Amino acid sequence: MTPGYDALGFYHDPQDQRLIVPKRNPALGWTINLSHPYGALLLIAMLAAAIVPLSLAFMVHPLHRG
Repeated sequence: MTPGYDALGFYHDPQDQRLIVPKRNPALGWTINLSHPYGALLLIAMLAAAIVPLSLAFMVHPLHRG
């Protein structure tokens, strides 16, 4: 297993001070260091940024159930 990554593919390395680090395969982009003090906060903010607009869209315009 790659150092810093757990079995689910999340990056945890308290010795690494970077908040955002390259993925195991750098061609695939970047990931969050969840051991960084702001890592979990950034992950929650990113999930909320994806979920909240979808939730609002369904509340404003619910699917027609006829």
